[in-house]
Amino acid sequence: MQSPEILLVPLLIGLVEVAKQTGLPVRWVPVTTLALAVFLGYFIGIDWIQGLVFGLSACGLWSGVKATVGR
Repeated sequence: MQSPEILLVPLLIGLVEVAKQTGLPVRWVPVTTLALAVFLGYFIGIDWIQGLVFGLSACGLWSGVKATVGR
């Protein structure tokens, strides 16, 4: 069975995208992603440092795809 941490990055991207669609200012996206990562990480049993790493990964993945696609 796969560990639940694998699903954290795509889940974070989706939740932050929903938050942006509901009016979250773009400047708050990184902070929101990190906060959600630490918060959700607590519930799946990872420490806050790993939560930060997953949050930064989600931000980096999203900005990398956005830069490549040119959206």
